[in-house]
Amino acid sequence: MEGNARHVGTESMLPQNHDGRGSSRSAFFNFFKSNFGAGVLAMPHAFTWAGVVGGCVVYAVAVVLCVCSQLMLLKCKHHAQARCREGALVSSYPSLVGHVFGPAGYRITAVMVIVTQLAFCTGWVIIVADNLAITTQWATTQTFSLLAFPLLLLLSSVRWLADLWVLSLLGLLAYCVGVMGSSYYYILAGDLHYDPVDAGVVHWGTLPKFAGTAMHGLEAILMVLPVEDSMAKPQHAPWVIFFGLTIYALFSVVFGTVGYMYGLGDCVKDSGAVVTDCLPSGALTTVVRLSLASAILLSFPVILFPVSEIAEEILFPSQQTSAVRRTLLRCVEVFLTCIIACLCPNFSIFSDIVGTLMVPIVGFVLPSVLYLKLLPQEDKKISDMIVEVILLACGPLLLVLGVYSLLKHS
Repeated sequence: MEGNARHVGTESMLPQNHDGRGSSRSAFFNFFKSNFGAGVLAMPHAFTWAGVVGGCVVYAVAVVLCVCSQLMLLKCKHHAQARCREGALVSSYPSLVGHVFGPAGYRITAVMVIVTQLAFCTGWVIIVADNLAITTQWATTQTFSLLAFPLLLLLSSVRWLADLWVLSLLGLLAYCVGVMGSSYYYILAGDLHYDPVDAGVVHWGTLPKFAGTAMHGLEAILMVLPVEDSMAKPQHAPWVIFFGLTIYALFSVVFGTVGYMYGLGDCVKDSGAVVTDCLPSGALTTVVRLSLASAILLSFPVILFPVSEIAEEILFPSQQTSAVRRTLLRCVEVFLTCIIACLCPNFSIFSDIVGTLMVPIVGFVLPSVLYLKLLPQEDKKISDMIVEVILLACGPLLLVLGVYSLLKHS
């Protein structure tokens, strides 16, 4: 396995004047904020498929499964690192898979991670451009997709994930105060009406669809290894992952249930796909849309980071890589997302397909297989083997649920 060291070593990520590592607090903000996209705004609508009781139970199970898969990936990395020759690092998902399955596994995983993250990044650009176009009435979504390029490039030029925590904190404030806070204000002001009629009803027919949506929204496994690698005290990474995901899940499920019971998940426009479709028109809704655009803009570099890390790992294996080359590479990555967003305003359909196909594999199947290959059976507890089997089964199940949902609503 040491023969694959060139796929494992990432000395290019460790220049002499900066080891790229920050505090556990900065890692928490980056991981926590990376979960907040447009998915939270779709939660009230998602609860129409499950009901409050059924949705909360399924969501709790999904949280446990996603936390287990992400902590399992960390364990796999630690065992792989212990087997590496001195000086080699396992710092990315592809390098971990490459350690076990060789160059072919490295390349296939690298392609999956890059395609998945770039698809999500492109979807985020479309959300930003769409909200700005609706709010300002000044230009089209396509135009705003291109206008976002300079700002996104400037934000994405920050070299290290640990240095992005300020952007994550600002984005988090914009999201929680501007987006979620404004929605709660409408409720407290009496502009929305509470309807508890079917709050306790479980919608069994569409409950599987809710389960797939919940696990897709919670699965942030591609950020796990970059976040740990950005920490000066990586031993704190399991707690950062655990609290980051569970606190996010609490925010999400509370917002989803409250929004659902107050009619923010089922209105005439676009069937209430996101909360902004159901809010009353006015200045405060404009604030919500601008806050959403701001929060996603500020979070874009964090979501793009796994792509940049892997691309640098492949293209610049030398430690002496210049800042100019790294900046040019990130310029290409950002330009690619903006130009695709401009040319394909309905790209979210493709993004959904990518997420449906890739997330089950990288989120559940691969961690389970890596765990099976890296850890000796005698070192595993009965509970570890049970979790391993459950997660391995979750991948195909999530894939089937996702494909079913896409085909039914295409």
